[in-house]
Amino acid sequence: MKSALPMASDAILNNWLYKLVALVVALAIWATTLYGQKDALLLRSMELEFVLRPNFVATSLRDRTVQVEVKGPRHLLNKFSQASNAVTLNLTNEPEGVRRIAIRPTDINLPVGLKLVSVAPTEVELTIQEVKKP
Repeated sequence: MKSALPMASDAILNNWLYKLVALVVALAIWATTLYGQKDALLLRSMELEFVLRPNFVATSLRDRTVQVEVKGPRHLLNKFSQASNAVTLNLTNEPEGVRRIAIRPTDINLPVGLKLVSVAPTEVELTIQEVKKP
């Protein structure tokens, strides 16, 4: 009767090339499943927020929302869609009057891993006025 150690080594080494190929194929399928997921698209309506100087307001807005299209992994898109994000426009250096303000990609705070595809509209028209105190 053979000892258990030589029998185990025979079982492992017998047809070792087939076993190696099977292992490589299994790892390739696993890696493809894990890392080969295609990015998904998300279209989301986001509110506009304005940072203004003290005693100034933004008026005459037709719409206070923009449509943002974002691309990335599904789990990040799910987190992004559930968060209460807003597009923040810094207007502290803008003078009074009617202004056309471009919405830049840097105005949209995206998590790492998501890419901005498009924004509509790309600019907003508004009036910046000083609030007079009585």
